[in-house]
Amino acid sequence: MSEVYVDGTTPLNATHMNALQQKVEKGANNGYPSLDSGGKIPSAQLPSGVWVPLSSVGAASGVAALDSGTKVPVAQLPAGTANGVASLDGTGKVPSSQLPATTGGGTFTVNQTSHGFSVGNVLTLSGTTYAKAKADTAANAEVVGIVDSVTDANNFVLRTVGKITGLTGLTAGTAYFLDPVTAGALTATEPTTANQVSKPLLIADTTTSGYFYNFRGQVISPSLLATVATTLPGSPVDGQQAILVDSTSTPTYSWLVQWSSVASRWLFIGGTPVVKRVETSETTTSTTFADLTTVGPSFTVPRAGVYVCLIGANANQNTASNDAYIGLRAGSTAATDLAAFRNISSGSQNQVSIATVFQTAAVVASDVLKVQYRIGGTGTAQFLMRSLQVVPVYLT
Repeated sequence: MSEVYVDGTTPLNATHMNALQQKVEKGANNGYPSLDSGGKIPSAQLPSGVWVPLSSVGAASGVAALDSGTKVPVAQLPAGTANGVASLDGTGKVPSSQLPATTGGGTFTVNQTSHGFSVGNVLTLSGTTYAKAKADTAANAEVVGIVDSVTDANNFVLRTVGKITGLTGLTAGTAYFLDPVTAGALTATEPTTANQVSKPLLIADTTTSGYFYNFRGQVISPSLLATVATTLPGSPVDGQQAILVDSTSTPTYSWLVQWSSVASRWLFIGGTPVVKRVETSETTTSTTFADLTTVGPSFTVPRAGVYVCLIGANANQNTASNDAYIGLRAGSTAATDLAAFRNISSGSQNQVSIATVFQTAAVVASDVLKVQYRIGGTGTAQFLMRSLQVVPVYLT
């Protein structure tokens, strides 16, 4: 009897004999499988489940194979189809057709009949209608996006953020702001005028493209500190002050005024009056207010408004019981006796007097305030050391 197994090596002893399975264990639970007539394990002895033939591995309608890294090869993954994975185009990018539509950023299509927009127009919303934005007021500068492309007369693509192309005339590296003059336009010049809006929107990377960002705008506030100038600010805010002069280098008057939004006018706070004088002694026999040979004194007002005037002169009449009058002509409003100084001559001798009178005049810009003269009755009136002082009550 042989003392080794059929392999010719393993000893045929009690230890190895006890390790052998008995024939009755073939095909039994916890035993070993049998083989059918084809040399295969019968299906009844295989665990339940789905068994796939090797011929279906990596084949259509089969199962995926695994590569050497135990991963499914890319070639066996569905690409660009529903419930699959995205494919890449020739540039290595996911095609836009496989990207979801955006609603809160990027670009989206807008339908608006006869919109009239072109690429690069900056837009705002007027109710539910898109319109060109403008940095002249805070409301007009509420930007929602920039026209990225125009599909047709009734449809366009609005970009709310990101890179835009198809523009013209840009300088790379330059920041562009919403234009305060031309609606829908960009400008490289930042607005600085009071009440306009400084709103940066785009940084150019080439002459035709740039990165659009809807940065928060800043309304430009005017300074409330008084500034000295020969004209008053054009768009004042309540409480703003200004000093109006006739010359910034050698002024003959200076008026401090403050804008009142309630009154819609510049209220005079203080300052030096305009002082005009004519020293020459001259006469008149006119019985209506008229100029003397040397006209005035007079003053051309720089701004419409109401002014207080102080007029005066040395005056006499060479005929007893007759009068000499000093009055003020304000623009087209003739001088009247009701707002004039009257000097009455007593007896047959000349009488010399110094006359002063306040008068309020409402005039428009460039009107002339002018002192005029006349006699009452007969004779000749003489006037010298004539003067006119002017300060505003308010300016409009």
